[in-house]
Formats: sequence, structure tokens, C-alpha cells
Amino acid sequence: MLGGVIVVPLAVLGLAIWHLKSHTLSRPKKALWVGVSCVASVPLAGIAFLLVWFAVDNFPFTSGVIAHASSPGGEEACVVQTFKGAEPYQVSLYARRPGEAWMWHYLAHQDDRWRSCRIEFADNQLRVYTGSTLRKSFSVTEATGAPDSAHEELPASYTPEQILAQHNAHYRD
Repeated sequence: MLGGVIVVPLAVLGLAIWHLKSHTLSRPKKALWVGVSCVASVPLAGIAFLLVWFAVDNFPFTSGVIAHASSPGGEEACVVQTFKGAEPYQVSLYARRPGEAWMWHYLAHQDDRWRSCRIEFADNQLRVYTGSTLRKSFSVTEATGAPDSAHEELPASYTPEQILAQHNAHYRD
């Protein structure tokens, strides 16, 4: 499908240019072929716009620890995002009680790059923001509680960078 959206306009554009180079065309026929070439260029311009938009929205196409915070009670949380290419990002929260294992929580997949992410601990709540937008809220007990499966738990000794490495290994295609 996408191939047709690219190949057909390119073929029509090439044909229009070939006709426009002909010195035997009358003025009305040249105007027709100019119009055809403009119409054929619309899908190509749209695709170019989408590619530029994707690049600007997701640059610099890297994974990273995008937020890390601790509560006054010693609970700790970090948000990591893994760049996956066309999808483009898998975003997860890891939280733990002091000395206990890190627990994984889903935040987003097939999402754009999260910028200016922050974690807030307040009134037994753990909140994750991007900019001023609240993306997810957990009770601290829920965020640091027992996991549903083994893949949702990482060793207590892991640093946020080690969590990111594990996240990258698990979620990259």
C-alpha cells in the first residue's frame, strides 16, 4: 500500500516532467502536465512532512533514564524509555521500597519521546508527569508491591542505569 503511495506519484511525476521537456507541446497541454505534476507531488510532500514530524518529535532517538526520585520514607522510583524504531518508545516505571526489589509498571508503548518527565511522591501517592501533564498515579504501596510475574521484578542492587540496560534488552525488537 505505502509502496503504491510512493511509486505511483513518482511515476506520474516522471511522466509529467518527460512531457514538459518536450518542445512540441502546446501551451494548454503544458499547463495540464504542470497541474498533473503538482497533484502527483501532494502525496510525496505529505510523506516528507510526516517523516520530518516523526524525526523532530522523537529526536535524538535514544533510550534513557528520564526521571529518578526518592520519597522521604526511602521509597525510590525511576522512569525509563527505550527507543524501538518505528514504534518508537516503550516507557516504564520501576519502583521499590528501601532494600527491596524493583517492581516494573507499564506507562506507555508506541509513544513519542517523553520530555521533561518527573516523579513526585506526595501523601502516599507516586505520580508521574511529563511537563505539567499527569500521566499516571499509583499508591506507593501499589507501586512497590509484589509483582504479578517474575519479569516484573529486578534486583534491589540495580541502579537506574542497570534498569535501563535490562529494559532495553527486554523491549528492543
